[in-house]
Amino acid sequence: MKLVLLLVFLLGGSTWPVRAQQAPALKAAPAQLSDPPRTAAVGAAGAARADTVAAVHVLFKSRRFGAAVLTVAGATAAVLFVYVAVGLQRWGRAGNAYVVPTILGTAVVGGVPALLAAGKRKRFSEQQEQAVIEAYNQGGALPAHISRRLSKRHFAK
Repeated sequence: MKLVLLLVFLLGGSTWPVRAQQAPALKAAPAQLSDPPRTAAVGAAGAARADTVAAVHVLFKSRRFGAAVLTVAGATAAVLFVYVAVGLQRWGRAGNAYVVPTILGTAVVGGVPALLAAGKRKRFSEQQEQAVIEAYNQGGALPAHISRRLSKRHFAK
């Protein structure tokens, strides 16, 4: 009976209309005519560079966090793999025939994420971040692998 009621509520709830919130209208800021066009363009370019530097910082920080998550996920999977394999041996469901597959499986399940995380840590280290930002601040372009990864979510809102 509980399952039937749950299905009725889920199916009935999915037919209700959904309405989005209305965004408030933004008022345009009054234009300032006192700035000559040249200084306004230079100021905008400086602001764009600062925004790009902040976006690069956000990108590197998020990639380093992703490497940490990948490391934890791989280590957890490896520990669970060993736990299950040892449990099978202890419960008598498997003899010593599973020792080598357990070692290889643990190496694959824990090693692949560890290698991927190590590569991420090297590519997105704090030293690499400082080198990229310093080269960009001196007038250089961002490296292709960095500019390709930048998206709207990395820039300030």
